[in-house]
Amino acid sequence: MNIDRINMFLAVCIHGSISRAAEALYISQPAVSQGIKELELELNVKLFQRTGRTITPTQEALLFYPYAQALIQANERASSVFKTDVSLPVLRVGCTVTIATYMLPEIITHFETLHHIQLQITVNNVATIKESVVNNNLDVALMEGVPDNDTLSYSRVGTLDLVYVASPSYLQNHKGRYHLLTREIGSSYRKYMDRIIYDDKIESIISWTANNNETLLHAAIGGHGVAVLPRIAVVDYIKKGILDIVVFHYATFTEEIGIINNAFRTHEMIIKSFVDNVRGFIKQERK
Repeated sequence: MNIDRINMFLAVCIHGSISRAAEALYISQPAVSQGIKELELELNVKLFQRTGRTITPTQEALLFYPYAQALIQANERASSVFKTDVSLPVLRVGCTVTIATYMLPEIITHFETLHHIQLQITVNNVATIKESVVNNNLDVALMEGVPDNDTLSYSRVGTLDLVYVASPSYLQNHKGRYHLLTREIGSSYRKYMDRIIYDDKIESIISWTANNNETLLHAAIGGHGVAVLPRIAVVDYIKKGILDIVVFHYATFTEEIGIINNAFRTHEMIIKSFVDNVRGFIKQERK
């Protein structure tokens, strides 16, 4: 079975189109289309259903996918036996800012001690990270919250404790009416602040809107209002009396931490290893 055709098949599955598969493989679109046709003839099945510009894998393609993946992996292992200068496989890892700031360095150190893999790290907000995984610019990503995209595979690996915080001086001077320091609309953190915004018994006004937690943290320390932040980011400030936890109807709550990747790549060993490693690390840290 021709390895080039197998690579074309996998690329079309992963990228969701002939054109993007061609770009990823650095070959022409006609070459990919011809390779798929030849593979379909060889297998005597239809691998993709074409509707206008949309191309979707058939049931036969989904059945064939793990075998195609295994063939490529076996080919790579066989080739590596005779290579004297073998470069490490690369895993492109995305991460949202809070996890990257407080957890990622230790996660990556732990992973690299167990696996001979070259990691390329990208840190950005949730929306950008999700888009990068959808467009296959990242192989896998750690994020807060649950994605609402059916093309992505999601694995829950832990939780992040969140709290409302403000400076003691602010709380002393603003009883009964709160200025809210909140994330942008669409952020997973915004829904927790919305609990206050839409609570008739709590008088509040949005004072600051930012696209990162660091800005809100310093605004809270400076006495500008109430922010909702990960406990891991504020625990030292609480111990020192710089910030206090604000209790409305609820004191603490949790946000899921998960890993996303292209749904077709869930069973790749490098991705499975990363998911298992992160889950094990977070579980160990919580003991």
